Amino acid sequence: MSRIASVVLLTALLVSNSSHAKHSGSGRSPPRKLSERQIGVLEEFVPLIPAEYDPIEIVALAMVETGLTPAAISWTGDYGILQVNCKIHAPKMKKVFGFEDCKKDMLDMKKNVKASLYIFTRMRTLYRGCRRKKVYACYNGGPGWKVVMRRCLESCEGKACRKCNRPARYADSVKKHIRFLNRKYRDLIYSLSNRQQQQPGISK
Repeated sequence: MSRIASVVLLTALLVSNSSHAKHSGSGRSPPRKLSERQIGVLEEFVPLIPAEYDPIEIVALAMVETGLTPAAISWTGDYGILQVNCKIHAPKMKKVFGFEDCKKDMLDMKKNVKASLYIFTRMRTLYRGCRRKKVYACYNGGPGWKVVMRRCLESCEGKACRKCNRPARYADSVKKHIRFLNRKYRDLIYSLSNRQQQQPGISK
């Protein structure tokens, strides 16, 4: 079996073993309302978000990435509720947090939040093109997504060009979800966030 075939088979097995596996989303519209399952995940997820972050912004990211699915695994090697890419970030996660098994660790929601917010913060802090709300596109496509998009548009034709602006569509989707959450779930999310102040053992 070729190496490529082995990778494809392994990914398929990982996805089949996860009952809620999904791909990272882009261009996804907010739902009319959150499901009971999603509310249950929020109750566990939101208190893990450190106080210096806007919980609505991070919940919106998780909704676009996985629809609030802690066991999500994508075919591109992204794991967990906020879809940390183990192919790219495993060495850094091991060095910074001591995570030995990226694929397994990123399915632990507390570890996934730590890792993803570390990546998110580095994007926003280190790269001028990722400041403020531009960070959403960077989180999806990397800090060089605009360069990649331009090159893609130069060589694509017709409907194939849609994939070129995936990070931009992803960013628009995050913004839509932020508006949705502010309109319908702001009080719930902030009440869950405030609860973290009273819980020992939650890292901030």
